[in-house]
Amino acid sequence: MALQYRVVSRDDSVYEAFPDLVRMPSGRLVVMYREADWHVAREYSRVVARLSDDEGQTWSDRIVVAVGPHAAEVKAEEYWSYNCPRMRVLNDGRLVAVCDLIWHRSESATGEYGPVNYLWWSEDEGETWSQRQPTGIPGIMPDKPCELADGTLLVATHWRNAATGKLAVFVYCSTDGSVTWDGPITIADDGKYNHDEGSVLLLPDGTLICYMREDSMLNYPGFKCFSGDGGLTWEGPYPTFMVGCHRPTAGLLASGRVLVTYREHLGLTFGAQRLCAYLEEVDSALLRGPGPERDIQRQTNRIMMLDYDNSPYPDSGYSGWAQLPDGTIYCVNYIKREAPEAWIRAIIFRESDLLLD
Repeated sequence: MALQYRVVSRDDSVYEAFPDLVRMPSGRLVVMYREADWHVAREYSRVVARLSDDEGQTWSDRIVVAVGPHAAEVKAEEYWSYNCPRMRVLNDGRLVAVCDLIWHRSESATGEYGPVNYLWWSEDEGETWSQRQPTGIPGIMPDKPCELADGTLLVATHWRNAATGKLAVFVYCSTDGSVTWDGPITIADDGKYNHDEGSVLLLPDGTLICYMREDSMLNYPGFKCFSGDGGLTWEGPYPTFMVGCHRPTAGLLASGRVLVTYREHLGLTFGAQRLCAYLEEVDSALLRGPGPERDIQRQTNRIMMLDYDNSPYPDSGYSGWAQLPDGTIYCVNYIKREAPEAWIRAIIFRESDLLLD
């Protein structure tokens, strides 16, 4: 099928960005994203959700989940803002969202505050949400909470290692339903690359794989790490074929293949233009490399561009997706294309679009 596009939300007075998407047991789709005045929120920030009960053809009015303090309510040079929300449907049917709250300060501002992450819960498929729940998890750009078979919850974030000056990815674990969190556990911190924006996926054999952005802006590929003990220890990083990979979102398709959507960011200029889909078999995902057997060369994949931002100052490529019962993949992306501010639109495609008949 040809790629199809659909407006999820567009308000030209608001910067709508960083969407995520889940499909509930009933079939309802829930999209969540951040509203602000710019890519980096300066004056205000809101976490909002919309619902669809017709497989994404139409969407509900906004549901405001959280509101960040307005800069005018504190000091203009020092304020908090919400950044990037993610969601997961747990095995018991509840919906959990996580978002980082970032402290902004100018050079003249005093005080140092690190970013923190909060949880919100919904027991009615996104119609209402709890008050925010503190986690004590530091870092920015949290991943979707990952649930293991025994109910353990994992949340990956990243921050800069002061000793090396490089970005590194860490994970926190909860065995009591999010009441307490243990960590940090290092996923990738090698002192050479800037690893961030991890996406943790539980594979059918119980292995955890974490696909990551490499943030040096030197056209390095995205990397991956592995855990065979429920996230307690990790090996890697190993390279993938996702060159310029930013903000990967990994999941399993009904076919058993791995799908990763990601921004392809090449170079420093006009990099935030392309959203891509990366499809590979689980056997390929599990390959390590490079090494004596040069496993990276045995990785098999298909890559397809899903969306393109042709605006003078493009800003696009953070995504979420879900597979519908008919096999259709419904992906949400933020983009500035043909608009003064970023907005949320859907790209609808099939697994077969990446494969030969």
